Amino acid sequence: PNVCAVCMQNNLMNNGPTSPLLQGCGTWDVFTELDACMMLKNPENPVCYYPQVTDLEGIHASYPSATFILNLRNVDQWISSVGRYKDLARCLVNCDITDVLPRGIGGTTDELHKFYTDHTERVREFVKKRPTHQLVEVNIDEDIAGKQMEKIFGIPAECFGHANQNTNNAKRI
Repeated sequence: PNVCAVCMQNNLMNNGPTSPLLQGCGTWDVFTELDACMMLKNPENPVCYYPQVTDLEGIHASYPSATFILNLRNVDQWISSVGRYKDLARCLVNCDITDVLPRGIGGTTDELHKFYTDHTERVREFVKKRPTHQLVEVNIDEDIAGKQMEKIFGIPAECFGHANQNTNNAKRI
């Protein structure tokens, strides 16, 4: 599949941790939604890679002056969204996100709440300790999120919308 995370993981596996992780992954100025969870043949053992969670050091080594965008949401709304979006809830439970969310964890509201808040703090601390990076935090639940991004990056607010909006309110967690 043409997924950024797959390209990054291939670079890591084939070229080692000091290789440019995004080499050959496209000629973009911005790479977002870096993660991948693919059920493939066995939904209980998906192929997973969450570099923005597990490989911040690799991203730093490859791109020491990268700007990190930390999308924030109301954590309860995020958990609800996880439960409604395709197989994301099952991916999070069945993936082994090294040292962060072991296989079998992530099936309860409390476990997902901890994962979300720990990840948010981990990214903040990571950037704080590496002043060559800039951290941009945007609460994507707010109507002004697009205007904030326009002010920071100079890209028209209309370019920032709500993708993957799921109108199904049935919660699966």
